Amino acid sequence: MARDIRVLLIKLCDRLDNMRTLEHMSKEAQERISRETLEIYSPLANRLGIQAFKSEFEDLSFRYLEPEACATLVSQMHQSKRERDRYIADVCRTLSSRLADQGSSQRSMGVQNTCTACIGK
Repeated sequence: MARDIRVLLIKLCDRLDNMRTLEHMSKEAQERISRETLEIYSPLANRLGIQAFKSEFEDLSFRYLEPEACATLVSQMHQSKRERDRYIADVCRTLSSRLADQGSSQRSMGVQNTCTACIGK
């Protein structure tokens, strides 16, 4: 694709911008661009270690390739958000406490999965 990493970064940023505005295009274009994004740009972002891009590419592609499944999953995630937040806070508190008992001053924090990271779990 390119030898200069800056070119790849610009291509990834451009594709991310395109994916964020895909709702203004025809359904066929949405599906074609989403499929291409999953096959080319998401793996490239992953190989470059840009997890935020990879996750957003996958989530946006999922929205256009599997709209019904995406809507169901988003609804389920919203319904369980409070419970998941509480669980993450409890785990972080426990971990921080145990680290402090060992003399470590490390801070722990938790993050939630994205829509596509939850598929199959």
